[in-house]
Amino acid sequence: MATARSHFPVHSELPSALAAQAAGVAISALAGYALAPVSPLFMALAQAVAAASIARLLRQPAWWLILHLSFAPAIIAALALHLDPLWYLGAFVLLALTYGGVHRSRVPLYFSGAAATNVLLGLLPPKARFLDLGCGIGSVLNRVGRSGIVAQSDGVEAALLPWLIARLRARGRYRVRREDLWHTDLGRYDVVYAYLSPAAMPALWTKAIREMNPGSLLISNSFPVPQKRADEVRAWGAGAADVLYVYKLLPPVVGEIPTRASVKFRTN
Repeated sequence: MATARSHFPVHSELPSALAAQAAGVAISALAGYALAPVSPLFMALAQAVAAASIARLLRQPAWWLILHLSFAPAIIAALALHLDPLWYLGAFVLLALTYGGVHRSRVPLYFSGAAATNVLLGLLPPKARFLDLGCGIGSVLNRVGRSGIVAQSDGVEAALLPWLIARLRARGRYRVRREDLWHTDLGRYDVVYAYLSPAAMPALWTKAIREMNPGSLLISNSFPVPQKRADEVRAWGAGAADVLYVYKLLPPVVGEIPTRASVKFRTN
């Protein structure tokens, strides 16, 4: 039985990032005034270090620190190349089409490699209904659809360009929808695969226990659910984070958030 879809907001880091950048500009301006004369490169490096330091104090994710460290130096480097302004416009449009909405969802575009997908295939129950949550360009969906293991292989992707590439690659092997992953009904699937980010995992787990059926599987690449022990951990590489975390949804007990009625894997 279908239920209303729920949106689980993931708070934006953008205000903190803007505050860190503004503080970095102010600090670098003061440093430049005190040490004048200084070069534009010095100002850019000072702003980058100051912004990253403020972001660290604000407890922003590590990938934001990389952006802070590279933003101002990248501007100086780009200006030194004397490129036509249309190149900047083109780069902005390309990034917007590829990563649009990352500042809201805190879910960047990751690609699941062949090794991770091989392990994932070994975890799929026969005739299950499979969902790749945030499927990117459809690499995992393509392998799962070609394997013939599952009865249904679906994906959702919000960013326009990856969604378009995934759709063009489908060729009847899977279905892909352009959709916000937080609006996707997980209760329609027996296995949900996600390669999101640490920031998104608490909200994803809350969504999973509200919507997924008992006995279904949530499989997360690289990022565990905080304070929740995985039922199974499968390594796909040599790195500490190169693992798949497998969570089996259980029937609710008194005091827990209710889930739907149990639905077994389809066998025909």
